[in-house]
Amino acid sequence: MKLASLLSVLLACVVLAPLPSLAAKPKVTTDQVVRLTRFLEERPLDENAPAIRALLIDWEEKSNEVIDYVCEGVMAPIPDDDVPNSAELLGQFIFGSAAHQISTPADKGKVVPGQLAGMRSMLKAYGAFLAADPAARIPRLDELASMDAAGTLPEYLAPIAIKACGEGA
Repeated sequence: MKLASLLSVLLACVVLAPLPSLAAKPKVTTDQVVRLTRFLEERPLDENAPAIRALLIDWEEKSNEVIDYVCEGVMAPIPDDDVPNSAELLGQFIFGSAAHQISTPADKGKVVPGQLAGMRSMLKAYGAFLAADPAARIPRLDELASMDAAGTLPEYLAPIAIKACGEGA
């Protein structure tokens, strides 16, 4: 699936909270992406989170500093309207991949490291969503979180990502 269309869907799903500090429509700079991504991993339900997501989506759409792939099957069952926090988790995946590429420039455009970083970022946010609402459980993400804790997530995700997206840069 094309990243631009996913970002458009994500932006349409994100409800912006009116925030006086963001009323001037600020822009995110590349050096802020990693910090804002970590903030959303830890506090995805913060009152500022929707506005931060919108700013990061805007940055993603305009940036040529990262190459993000959304490989079919890696995030399943996301995106889906019937999955709790689907839009936010999709965004977190994309932001996590971007943050990884910024902090590890040698991985820019590499499919497997980007998919793994995106997944780990998404799983952190998922954990925070679950802490706030245990009914937001997604069994597949529970399985992936268990694999990550056991150290087997990279070897599980790699063939899925390569089959869907190739090797990348």
